[in-house]
Amino acid sequence: MQKNNFYKWTTSFLLCAVLLFIFPQFSFSAQLYHTISISSFQNIAPAEKQFASIAEKMQEQELDHLRIEKIGKYYCVRLGKFDDRAAADKFYNAVKKNLPNATVMKAYIKDERIVKSYSGISLTDSTEEKAESEPAAEPEREKEEIARKAEQPERASTLQESLTRIPSLIHKKDFKTAFDVLTSEIAQHPEHPELNAWLGMVHLKMDQPSESLQYLEKATRLSPEIPDYHNSLGYSFLFLDRFDQAINAFNKAIKLDPGYYDSLTGLCMTYAKKGEKGEALKIYNKIREHDKAASDKLLRIIEQ
Repeated sequence: MQKNNFYKWTTSFLLCAVLLFIFPQFSFSAQLYHTISISSFQNIAPAEKQFASIAEKMQEQELDHLRIEKIGKYYCVRLGKFDDRAAADKFYNAVKKNLPNATVMKAYIKDERIVKSYSGISLTDSTEEKAESEPAAEPEREKEEIARKAEQPERASTLQESLTRIPSLIHKKDFKTAFDVLTSEIAQHPEHPELNAWLGMVHLKMDQPSESLQYLEKATRLSPEIPDYHNSLGYSFLFLDRFDQAINAFNKAIKLDPGYYDSLTGLCMTYAKKGEKGEALKIYNKIREHDKAASDKLLRIIEQ
């Protein structure tokens, strides 16, 4: 009986911790920015090729914060840096004809990760002369893709509106509506990493960690460079008492972002619940200087 009561107590406390730690970083963290994610590559050469292509076909004023970031083993081509979703969506809608496969996402932008950024250098004279003398012929495949996108403006708009709406629904704890919106969108965009991540998050909020796994695992496969997705997956594993997998997921998030305190918190709770007090205390000491109130709660878990 005592064991069952303790299990219920720890589960309840950990759920509160999820609400405190995961949701703020996933939706409203001041360290995150909205940006346009274009592509990810395992080698820098194709990333540089796409970088150059974007710099050539877009207007000078549209190239602010065009960059290649090295995140883990991936070279990620991204564009723009926005404090709010509305500004990012407005910019995306203006440039999406040149970036048909891009998506708006939230991400950390750190100078040490940027391996190349747009410097404002204009195109060469020979390129400009060629453009003036003979209009470049669009490849047929690109024409077909642009035409296909043009036929679906309402669908694209609905997706962006849904992604903008989800954080507000979760903040209001209207998980049922968020679930309905996400399942409708994901039926149309099954490979969209942000949709999968949000649907996994909603399942977590509804205390359904088993159901959250398939979506969070898919999100990490589609965008392995996003620490948020690994972090949320770690909490799913933690609630299912799959401690080794939780530790692995949290460590992946921390490797991508060493100062990720939400993942450090999850890692500390995992070691505590697993019974490895020494490892939990090591993580606790890293967190203590950052947030004393949170670390005090963690210490109570470790001592129990």
